[in-house]
Amino acid sequence: MVMPESSIAFAGRREGMERDVFTSHGFEYFSVRTGQVKGKGLRALLSGLNILLGVLDSLAAFRKFRPDVVLGVGGYVSVPVCLACVLARIPFFLHEQNTIPGGANRMMGRFADRIFLGFEKAAEYFPEGKTIYVGNPLRYSLVHRAVSQGKRNGESDTILVVGGSQGAVALNDFAIELVRIIKERGLPFRVIHQTGRRDYERVRVNYVGFEDVVTIFPFDDEMEKWYDRAHFSISRAGALTISELMTFGIPGILVPYPYAADDHQEANAREAERMGCYAVVRQEELDPEEVLGFFTSLAEDAETYRQCRVKARKNARPFAADEIAWQCINYVTERKRGVQKGH
Repeated sequence: MVMPESSIAFAGRREGMERDVFTSHGFEYFSVRTGQVKGKGLRALLSGLNILLGVLDSLAAFRKFRPDVVLGVGGYVSVPVCLACVLARIPFFLHEQNTIPGGANRMMGRFADRIFLGFEKAAEYFPEGKTIYVGNPLRYSLVHRAVSQGKRNGESDTILVVGGSQGAVALNDFAIELVRIIKERGLPFRVIHQTGRRDYERVRVNYVGFEDVVTIFPFDDEMEKWYDRAHFSISRAGALTISELMTFGIPGILVPYPYAADDHQEANAREAERMGCYAVVRQEELDPEEVLGFFTSLAEDAETYRQCRVKARKNARPFAADEIAWQCINYVTERKRGVQKGH
């Protein structure tokens, strides 16, 4: 949802792929220097200097683009941009996708005009009265596929294993063992396995002879076509992955990445578990026999499976992007009206 008369620009790092992604879609892009929020000694000094330079980069971008409102989505780049907003008296909003906020959003939350939340529980980390629970923004093509989704077809119950774009070696090894057991015992399951790009070839070799049980791919920007085929899931507990699975109503098992900052994936997983549609298993406790038992019980109990799907979809927020856009546009509109009345 973008007003015809509105303009949108993006700010991000000088390095990385962001510039190419945004400019290829016709958006203006501003490079901003930044540094880590955490650190000690010389590293902290250098980070502070880079953040200061990033504030100057942001102020220069503001003079050229003249934004009415700024939206920060966390990460180190948000800090200098939002600090520049404070200096230039430009209102800014934040979006926090995880249950436990990152350092950048925690730091800037006290100055933000509004804070959008991917998980409602994150409100306890921010000033009272500033937060709005909207969920996590998802691609429109994914949301459209999910909301128009019909009944599942008659294929065998399908388990989707998702390790993210980089993959997860531990999940890949587990999936290989899972597929082996399904094949040897002739169990009524199929597996769709997203391996990540780096581990694809190794996993592919291990699946030779198992093609009737498993479909394998490294990564796909259009994950909705795989979600649409899945009955169950095994995945990491990244905020966007959980949001996508819930939007499609796919219950399953969440395996938090054990080295995530502030253990935020564990917190995300526990919040999803509380909603009643996911089980949480620590990586070191993964057991293929128990996992297959869990999925078999769901497959054999149609009513429990239906309730899990309903709970997942009930707690999904597929239109978060629309809500954030509406909030930004409405805020700017009301602010301009107030200025006009003042005159």
